[in-house]
Amino acid sequence: MNPHQLADSIEGVILHLRSRIEGTGKEQYDRGSKQVIETFSDQEVLVNAIEEMDDAIVYLAHLRIRLAKLIKNGEI
Repeated sequence: MNPHQLADSIEGVILHLRSRIEGTGKEQYDRGSKQVIETFSDQEVLVNAIEEMDDAIVYLAHLRIRLAKLIKNGEI
């Protein structure tokens, strides 16, 4: 992958994130001139951040398990 291809790939990720912000995110978190997260106290931001990190760890562990199984079974 050359730098241009990498930049295009990252741009694709950003476009996907933008669509989530303007779609599902808007439905769930938009409060007119503010996003819900802007109304959270520092404590709420920290608790939510820890919960999101925990979720990410679980998803990554599950993904690792599935990938390892594919490799073990010679599927990739």
